Amino acid sequence: MVEQKTHPYFIVGINDSDFIIDGWYERTIHKPTGLFYRPTKQSASFKLPVVGDLTEKNIFIFVAGSPSLVKKNVMGKVFCNDILLGDFSLETDLWQLISFPLQKVLSPGDSLKFLIKTEISFIPHIYLNNNDYREMGVYFSFALIK
Repeated sequence: MVEQKTHPYFIVGINDSDFIIDGWYERTIHKPTGLFYRPTKQSASFKLPVVGDLTEKNIFIFVAGSPSLVKKNVMGKVFCNDILLGDFSLETDLWQLISFPLQKVLSPGDSLKFLIKTEISFIPHIYLNNNDYREMGVYFSFALIK
């Protein structure tokens, strides 16, 4: 396991309750892989502690979407302390590792606040007729600063 003291991380099923802020649904398991994840709302925020100089570090985020269900790419943005880090596009339903450099983040203080936001949300019931009326963004498994 990576050391929290040198590389802060947030892993669903391990320490997610310590770092989520808002915009999250209950944790669940991705049955094909056994991976724990949390569905997000259209916007979800989390925090990670600051460890050392950020100029050479990146945030790595492991997410999935449902583009085959909604018939278009799941597009979104990642922010850190209200600074846009970059855009992402999930083109398949497979889990994907997205990453962004943190050198734009100045004077971070003791912790970094991240926001992941999709352009649109989707309601599973509309596509699956399954009585799931939650407004969903992405499926989130982990984040790591390294």
